[in-house]
Amino acid sequence: MLTSFLTEKGHGEIDLSNIRAVENDVLAILDHGEATGEWEFPQAMLDPLTAIVNEHDRQLREVRLAAIAAATERLDRLLASLPQKLAASRGSAA
Repeated sequence: MLTSFLTEKGHGEIDLSNIRAVENDVLAILDHGEATGEWEFPQAMLDPLTAIVNEHDRQLREVRLAAIAAATERLDRLLASLPQKLAASRGSAA
C-alpha cells in the first residue's frame, strides 16, 4: 500500500491502476487463505508482484524521506481504523 500511496503523490513509475490490481489480488489471496486455510499463491502473480516490490525498493531509494513518512503515517491511520470498521460491519450484520 505504501507503493500506491507514494504513486498517488507522483512518485511512481508504474501505473496506479496496475498497482491497485495487484494489491486487490493479494488481498483476495489473503482473504481466501484466512477463510479456507488454503494458502496458495498463483504462479501468475509472481511477475506483477515482483514489479511492485521493485518499484517500492526504487521509491525507498529515490523519494524524499518526508513523502515516505507521510505515506507511512497514512498507512498507520488506515490500519488503526480497521478494528473499528470491522466492529461496525459485524454490528450491522447482526
